[in-house]
Amino acid sequence: MTEKWTPTPIRVAREFLYGYSQDLLTFHSCARASEDLIRSVLKPENLAIHQVSARAKALDSMRLKLRRKCYSDPDAQVQDKIGVRVITYYAEDVDRVAEVLKSEFEIDPKNSEDKRTVLEEDVFGYRSVHLIARLKGSRLRSPEYSMLRDRWLEIQVRSLLEHAWAEIEHEVKYKPRIDYPAGVRRRFARIAGVLEMLDTEFQELRRERETLIDNYRRRYLRRTDDDIPFDTARLLGFLEAVRPEGLSWRGASTVHKPFPLHIEASCVDTLNAIKLDTPKKLRKALQDRRVKDQCRRFAQIADVEPSEISHLAIILLLVLALSPARLMDLFPMEACNSTEFREMRRTD
Repeated sequence: MTEKWTPTPIRVAREFLYGYSQDLLTFHSCARASEDLIRSVLKPENLAIHQVSARAKALDSMRLKLRRKCYSDPDAQVQDKIGVRVITYYAEDVDRVAEVLKSEFEIDPKNSEDKRTVLEEDVFGYRSVHLIARLKGSRLRSPEYSMLRDRWLEIQVRSLLEHAWAEIEHEVKYKPRIDYPAGVRRRFARIAGVLEMLDTEFQELRRERETLIDNYRRRYLRRTDDDIPFDTARLLGFLEAVRPEGLSWRGASTVHKPFPLHIEASCVDTLNAIKLDTPKKLRKALQDRRVKDQCRRFAQIADVEPSEISHLAIILLLVLALSPARLMDLFPMEACNSTEFREMRRTD
């Protein structure tokens, strides 16, 4: 059935809409600042995020909202004047994004909601985490974020498939206010159920990567597959086998200090470029005196044992030792710009 709405009183709505229209350019600037801020907050996590976007609520959308909800003081009560969406590739990353945002912003618990938890176990529909958030801590005093001070943001976090459902359902069902018959509503629910199932399947396929890495690690411990060229799963399994004490890709993610997103693919490309594309060749290169010398220098600077050097750093050190001129060409700046690598370049 179509939901029955009680509109905001006409005088209150008109006064608010006039004031909002006068401030709309400011809200657009706030939306751009919010998008930049949330990108910067999430970037260190290196999560698989499809999109971060922000907008100031359009005047027509605000007018529709006031027609459908009764506000006595919309200036204070409407908390989605600035809306931000964070779209992850995988449903399982939604919670991690929400955790990061909750730690970085003041959250209004009364008006924030996890829409996934309000659905009955046999009901399929809209799934999204809604956080009503504003600045806290040092950002409140920062001139960079002065325009966001004391402003509430509505941050929606959901997966790509959840987003597809939400956008289509909003356009086809919510906006037109059509009272669809039960059979059509059931079709909407079936579509939501299929998308939820696909989300689960994609997550399972993602976990196949972990199975492959485990299998390859065991094979390299037995010295098999030594002449088969690396792909990323083979490289990660190899490094876990030959350098078990070093921080691995999976270990870095577990302690929430992940390596740059997809940099493992750059590592495989690099090994191909310098002709170290198989376990046999890489084992030999790791014993090269020049590589060992660079590892000792790095370990001294980092104050760790050489065996504890991270797997990403080992690949970087290998290139630095054997093909130093190509290091900056083959890897993004952020990978080569750690304190340790800056110190090594300074002392060369």
